[in-house]
Amino acid sequence: MQATSATDRQWSVSLALTVAARPPWNVAGANGFNIIWSSFGWSNQTLAVFTLWVAPVYLAKERKPYVVTLLSALFMPTVCVTFICGAGIGFGLDWGIAYAIGLAGLLAARVWFVWWKRKH
Repeated sequence: MQATSATDRQWSVSLALTVAARPPWNVAGANGFNIIWSSFGWSNQTLAVFTLWVAPVYLAKERKPYVVTLLSALFMPTVCVTFICGAGIGFGLDWGIAYAIGLAGLLAARVWFVWWKRKH
């Protein structure tokens, strides 16, 4: 039997935390499907954020043009952070504040990428 890798353990912990975060009584009610659907939507957008960051990082490491992929990688987290901060199913903040937080996230991601690229 093979030893489990660190990545396998991380996925197991992530799955366990996801299951623990949604106890069965939350989905048993009449609104259960909507709760599951909003969780699926959130996880889908989160996966998109991480996936969109793979392309510019890879292309930058290979010293290939990456600007178009970087724009997508910056856009998606900005939209997600703004939505989570402003929507009623998220933090429910005033939309002006949510937009400011989204913009701050955009600037932080851009600064991080420039810092990372100079380092590598």
